[in-house]
Amino acid sequence: MQTPPVAAFLLFYIVLLGVLIVKHRNRSRPIPITMLTLGFLMAGLLYGLSHLSLHPNQFHRFYDQHVTVTGVVKDSPVFLNGKWRYIVKAERVLTGSGENVELEDRIQISDSRKIEPIPRYGDRIQIRGLLLEPTPQRNPGGYDDQQYLARKGIHARMSVKFANQIEKIGQETSLYGITVSPLRDHAWNTLYKLFPPGEAELAGGIVLGFKSDLPGEWETAFETLSVTHILAASGFNVGLISAALFYLFKLFRMPKGMAGAIVILTIVIYTLASGAGPSVVRAGIMAILILIGASLGRQADMLTTVATAALLSALWNPGVVFDIGFLLSFITTIGLILLTPRWMPFLPGPGWFRSALAACLAAQIASTPILVYHFNQISPFSLLANLYIMPLTFLLVPLGFGMLVLGMAHPWLALPFVGLYRFLMLLLVKPVVWLSEATRQWTLSVSSPPLWGVALFYAGLLFLLYRNRISKFTTSRRFVRNGIGLLAILLVAAALLWLKPSKELRVTFLDVGQGDSALIETPSGMTILVDGGGIPSYFESDFDVGERIVLPFLRHRGVGTLDYVIATHADEDHVRGLLAILKHVKVRNLIVSGYPDDSPFYQEILETARSRGTPIYQAQAGIGWQLEPGVAWRFLNPAVFHQGTRSDSNSNSVVFQLEFGSRRFLFTGDIEGETEPDILPFVQPVDVLKVAHHGSHYSTTPEFLAKVRPRYAIISAGKRNVYHHPHRDVLNRLAGVGAQVYRTDRHGAVTVTTDGNKLQIRTAIADSQPNFR
Repeated sequence: MQTPPVAAFLLFYIVLLGVLIVKHRNRSRPIPITMLTLGFLMAGLLYGLSHLSLHPNQFHRFYDQHVTVTGVVKDSPVFLNGKWRYIVKAERVLTGSGENVELEDRIQISDSRKIEPIPRYGDRIQIRGLLLEPTPQRNPGGYDDQQYLARKGIHARMSVKFANQIEKIGQETSLYGITVSPLRDHAWNTLYKLFPPGEAELAGGIVLGFKSDLPGEWETAFETLSVTHILAASGFNVGLISAALFYLFKLFRMPKGMAGAIVILTIVIYTLASGAGPSVVRAGIMAILILIGASLGRQADMLTTVATAALLSALWNPGVVFDIGFLLSFITTIGLILLTPRWMPFLPGPGWFRSALAACLAAQIASTPILVYHFNQISPFSLLANLYIMPLTFLLVPLGFGMLVLGMAHPWLALPFVGLYRFLMLLLVKPVVWLSEATRQWTLSVSSPPLWGVALFYAGLLFLLYRNRISKFTTSRRFVRNGIGLLAILLVAAALLWLKPSKELRVTFLDVGQGDSALIETPSGMTILVDGGGIPSYFESDFDVGERIVLPFLRHRGVGTLDYVIATHADEDHVRGLLAILKHVKVRNLIVSGYPDDSPFYQEILETARSRGTPIYQAQAGIGWQLEPGVAWRFLNPAVFHQGTRSDSNSNSVVFQLEFGSRRFLFTGDIEGETEPDILPFVQPVDVLKVAHHGSHYSTTPEFLAKVRPRYAIISAGKRNVYHHPHRDVLNRLAGVGAQVYRTDRHGAVTVTTDGNKLQIRTAIADSQPNFR
């Protein structure tokens, strides 16, 4: 997922301003309303920018040091990816050298302890460990943890694995800590009493937008069909709960003023208890403004209410102005306001169906450009899935809210409703999972469109919506017709430029930690994935490199089909990530070393390929062919299976040479130095060498380098890896032949592009250290 640039938020504000100018053109006092709205929006943006600049990083000089941090837990712990995560507002840092520094900054803790009690909101604690800098974006289109946390005022990370790393030393009392935080904890405990694991997390997401791990199959289905919004507290939740409460109060003949006050108080508590995410804060503010206006006999202008909510959201949390959830929430709301009433008269069916269909269409059209820009995936069945889940969520949200309230009073009070609720959740999940699986081949992966193309889409949509009002700015109807025609031409041009294939060969060496993965993209659009990275099972990590790094990158590049996948050898740091690729991407051909390996994980990869109809071929030295005009490859290893070497699996790695024009690449897998002499008669000098075995001392011998003479050497190694790769001797050998070294542990992903003559190298991270150590 890409990080939202400031330009995207300026675009949002400009689009909304254009709507307001046109909408209020025919009113008696259009300028004050429009200027007020613009002022609110720009004030929110500027406040967010200034807040970030006035709260600099105070941890930077302590990175990579073992320190003791004293501070207060400032949020309720959340269980994600097998670890508890919580934020600590640091008050003091004590270094190993005895330096004791007072500061005011925030740190995110990842707590993987299994038995010891987890800190709660307001606990004053001391934590000992290695202070880490949050990770910047290390792969194109990847997650930028550094920017994401900085926008929340968080500038460091620390891992807690052992009981002696953390100690509670006191308690800070606050209104939130004695009211909302215990309420959240009690809600979670109630859900786990009422539902089994998996269903408890789903119910928490539907009712309160709680973030937690869901079964992988469910999560993938929700993401594929763009229905993850049901797991985020939003305007839909706020509206349904408010409507249910008003209906209940009406039955008891409660005065409107008292009912409105109770609903407003409930919205405030619900917003805070759900975690105060961008969408629920926006919805809560809008609902409260509308209710206050109604109590005063005033009808709210919805667009002005949206703008006011934007400003108040920024005041509540300045970093939210850069949050993709904030952008999506407001864009979708504006789409619902503008498009739903215009489309209802033209849709078939009874009123409730037309209303639901119009709302789904409006939300889909308004949000799709932003979703494509950031998440690079479109399912043509998303509208169908949203239409299916809408009536179910009408039942699940208010019923779940009422059941949770009763369960928090006593679990027995909620038991009569649990069976029905589990049945409704089953009706929600099973068809969505089935639809996701059945339509996977029609899910499109598309590269991010240019931001100006997204702007043109929204401009064209507004032009079409308000063409009659725009014509009042001019006496010429030809202006409107020509304007529509010009926008259509520009949109087509943007689409053609977006989809136009490059004339260059592009090779991206991904940063997958201590592992290997590279994507080759040819000028005609052919795609070849060499290995998929992975964390070996003996590290006992549940982080899926294929799912979390390689797959998002493929989607960012618009790759929905891979012509070839090469598994150079069976080591898990090269192939474990391929399982997710085989499950989620169409693979036309799988090429393997062929060396027998009985490891269960490697066999699972082969079986998955067979079950999905992917042909499996064995690489053979001496075989090669032209992939397309100007692009050819040739396999150099294995010729025969090597046995009795330091590592037979490594020695039998697939090695191949790729040529485009006058430029040559050499991919070496994990080939060992004792095998390199076998391929020396066939190798030629190359421009780019993928250094074997992450820069291990046992590979890339002087004799090999003397023959290959690379101009550039790419080393794929993990930051602070336990093997201390790359080895100093290898770096010295590369320096000796004049190779310029790029390392994924320091540079992030390395992208090499060439037109067959000129060659350009770009890195995801600017190098802050020399290449040699």
